[in-house]
Amino acid sequence: IWQLFVKATEEREQEWITGTRDYFRRQRDSVLAKLRGDGARDVTVRAIDDVARKPFDEVVWGKRLRALAKPLLTSTLLEAARSTTDDLGVDTAFNVKNPLVVRWLERRTQRFATEVNDTTWRALKASLAEGIDAGESIPTMEQRVRKVFSTASEQRATMIARTEVVGASNAGSIEAADQSGVVETKRWISALDERTRDTHRVAHGQVVGLRENFSVGGVRGPAPGQIGSAAEDIMCRCTVVFGLKAE
Repeated sequence: IWQLFVKATEEREQEWITGTRDYFRRQRDSVLAKLRGDGARDVTVRAIDDVARKPFDEVVWGKRLRALAKPLLTSTLLEAARSTTDDLGVDTAFNVKNPLVVRWLERRTQRFATEVNDTTWRALKASLAEGIDAGESIPTMEQRVRKVFSTASEQRATMIARTEVVGASNAGSIEAADQSGVVETKRWISALDERTRDTHRVAHGQVVGLRENFSVGGVRGPAPGQIGSAAEDIMCRCTVVFGLKAE
């Protein structure tokens, strides 16, 4: 069951990685342009101070990140929902306009945009502050900016892709199970390999009601990737299976 889940999410993860890397590239170029003063002549101290204080416009880049995430989350959720509907053998179409689905997508999109940009913001401010204290030149500060975004593209993009795909896929499966009307319970399924977290190994096989929360690592949430704790959600690879109503 877990292997089938991983196979189904691999293509979605690549879509996320490509989109996220492109976003980081554009954001990096914007920060570098600001650091150089956008062509102005006097760019030394003023430009460095401005970027260190406010690396990028949070409102503008938050909007761009939401525009990236919303369709990716929606397509990931829909694919998992349709697959679950087929597996359950019910003759009903998944309703993506269901208020519960709409609310989940809006909240996840907003959370995603806020957390991703906050992480980049903090990394840039910390690195540039070190550069200012060391009296570094603009070319050296540019290298600091490039390093932050290199880490974002090479490491964070993969982490983001897996985290969001697993979260959205499990959300789609649970919403489809709910809409089917034939499901009563859900069971946590872990990989049980050397990369599985101890808390997720313990959670493996845990059964709760379809709309109840799992208890994992001392926190509670509706599904793998949606526990609400970074320690449990980031790079989670777990999924769920369903138990049908007795009748």
